[in-house]
Amino acid sequence: MIASKCIQEIQQDIKEGRKKASDIIPIPSISEEQARELYSAWRAHFIDRMEREQFKVGWGDISTPNSASELDYDLEYYKLFISK
Repeated sequence: MIASKCIQEIQQDIKEGRKKASDIIPIPSISEEQARELYSAWRAHFIDRMEREQFKVGWGDISTPNSASELDYDLEYYKLFISK
């Protein structure tokens, strides 16, 4: 999973301060902490979506309502993901 490795590298760069999450998640008026959380949420959901596509294994029938609310959906998914 090359994409997964690249995403992990970006997250490590953010964690170690080499990159800012707000540069990757460019949403006006959110804090750097919120941008980091959104990036982590997107990453968790993205990797799970990739695994479902590759292995046809998932957590049920989850579909994204629309692209405009995808980050909100990813954040909710992430909160469920870390609570398990």
